[in-house]
Amino acid sequence: MSDEQEKCSILVVAKDPDLWMIVRLAVEEAGYEVHEAQAVQECCAAHQKFHPLMIVDLSKSQEGELDAILTAKREHPEMKIIAIGGGSRPVNRLFEDNPFGVARTFWKPFELGDLVKAVEKELSITARGLLNV
Repeated sequence: MSDEQEKCSILVVAKDPDLWMIVRLAVEEAGYEVHEAQAVQECCAAHQKFHPLMIVDLSKSQEGELDAILTAKREHPEMKIIAIGGGSRPVNRLFEDNPFGVARTFWKPFELGDLVKAVEKELSITARGLLNV
């Protein structure tokens, strides 16, 4: 795997297999490598390898997903995070002040094209930051 491909790997944390499949296909079609984690333990293990972007599904149960975000940001502060929420009021309130450092939040239903554009934007910001280091 080249350094360029390494920089383009994305970690998707989703318990919902349908959402995982849809996001994976859209992001892979755009040319990115996608890795999956369904639970916090898997997510933490996946942090052993740096992923410049993590997409987290918060729509069903927040149990563990918020821990995954906090762990990721603690271990890799430069990692960008995109959260997908189901629009429930408690999830909305969590991101009003953005204490988790989430770069972008999508609410279901959302357009896959918009998600892919957000991925591209966040990865281009990360790549510029990595080149300036």
